[in-house]
Amino acid sequence: MNQLNSCLPAWGTLAAHAKQFAKVQLRDLAAADPRRWQNFHVQYDSWLLDYSRQRVTPQTLTLLFDLARAVDLSGRIEAMFRGDLINTTEHRAVLHTALRSDFAGTPAIQAEVRASRQKLSVFAAAVRSGRMISR
Repeated sequence: MNQLNSCLPAWGTLAAHAKQFAKVQLRDLAAADPRRWQNFHVQYDSWLLDYSRQRVTPQTLTLLFDLARAVDLSGRIEAMFRGDLINTTEHRAVLHTALRSDFAGTPAIQAEVRASRQKLSVFAAAVRSGRMISR
């Protein structure tokens, strides 16, 4: 977490909420809400995200979404997929999304993706053939 984010009111509110729930027992949350599993999971295609066994309440979700809006998470995600220079330590784009998709970004990003995939293919072939053995 950087210092700017820790000063956000939304972050402070969420941190206070977390502190309030630090000692709450999950069994108590489950006992208080017989529909806990239905209320705290998301299913999409073959993916299931079950967060019913976490110290999460409807208020927690509201506060998390408030924080996401405060830091413009959706804008940051869009910047990542556009290939913007958002890796501040290396002053470059984060390209892991491009490696996992048919990225329609700039020619420079497409070339970097192809080069990275080629390097990975060479490395994998060396491991499979036994030329590269981990010790």
